[in-house]
Amino acid sequence: FGFKWTVLVGKERGSKSWMATTVPVKGASGKFGIDKCLDFIEENGDREGDIIVKTDQEPAIQFLIKELIESREEGKTVPEESPVKSSGSNGVVEKGVGDVEGEVRAMFLGFQERLGKKVDARERIVAFIPEYAAYLMNRLVQGADGKVAYERNKGKKPSILGIKFGEKVLFKVKLGQKMEKINARWEHGIFVGVKRKSNELQVATVEGILNVRSVRRIPVERRWSEDCVSWVKWAPWCRYKDAGDADGEVPEGVPVEETKDSEASGSRTIFIETREKVPRDFYIGKKDAEKHGYTKGCGGCSSWFRGLSRQPHTQACRERFKGLLRDDARVVNNENKKREFEGKEEERKRKKEEKKEEKKRTADMEGG
Repeated sequence: FGFKWTVLVGKERGSKSWMATTVPVKGASGKFGIDKCLDFIEENGDREGDIIVKTDQEPAIQFLIKELIESREEGKTVPEESPVKSSGSNGVVEKGVGDVEGEVRAMFLGFQERLGKKVDARERIVAFIPEYAAYLMNRLVQGADGKVAYERNKGKKPSILGIKFGEKVLFKVKLGQKMEKINARWEHGIFVGVKRKSNELQVATVEGILNVRSVRRIPVERRWSEDCVSWVKWAPWCRYKDAGDADGEVPEGVPVEETKDSEASGSRTIFIETREKVPRDFYIGKKDAEKHGYTKGCGGCSSWFRGLSRQPHTQACRERFKGLLRDDARVVNNENKKREFEGKEEERKRKKEEKKEEKKRTADMEGG
């Protein structure tokens, strides 16, 4: 349908451990993609060692490898390329990609089955599947020696939680500087993965992605609902203030919609939007309001403490927060995207006018 996530996959030859993560774009995907590669190298004990990085000759991956080499000590990273159109020459990672694809597919289908509904692949929670899939494979897939990749690296057997991906759980809230005894110690969140370095669990809430230590399962009948999808509003790479997509935007694609009438009749009508949409306004969170104060008379702000469903913020409220958060990546990126959009629209109008003028001149010449 014109939309796809970009997944970066790697495999270490010695331990046969996998790495997989969704990235904003192909090629040099900024700090997030490089940090994930460096974490993987460190996890395999090669932080200070000499390594060979073998890839194909696709331009996108070459940009990434160039940045990776520059991020490590000079001479510690040796690039190696497989011949053009020779997948077998890079068989270790090619097989690794196939293994990850299979695991991602199985997890996605399992998630849909537990929810009892189809899930649009564009939902942000889908972007968290590859990394958790690789995490599980490193701890569950045994090799010919009877060991898993984690055991080869760490020298001990791994432990795995029985929580399913996308499951609603209770997580223990971290205590603040002041003991607030009246507030709840446990809150609900959606389990989306594990932080590999610290083994902290990653939980999505309506306010963001949190790293927590303790979780509890809730009754089966309450584990799976629409919240499992709607609460995940951020992409995995939204963790840096200066990140290009820090506001949680998903990669650009072609939105696709199907009508219920066509679905019921057995036919399938697809509507494809070919023009770009105006960029959304930056996101205002409850934490922002708690820090800077609520805007008087704003339905969006008042809905938080009145227990109502989420309401839109007034223009006055948005302008106020725009000034307060002017240096925040959400606002900066949003302004940049709006300028880019306006520039594209101006260029589109100019080309349209030139085309009309060309048609008019052609018509006049034929008439003359």
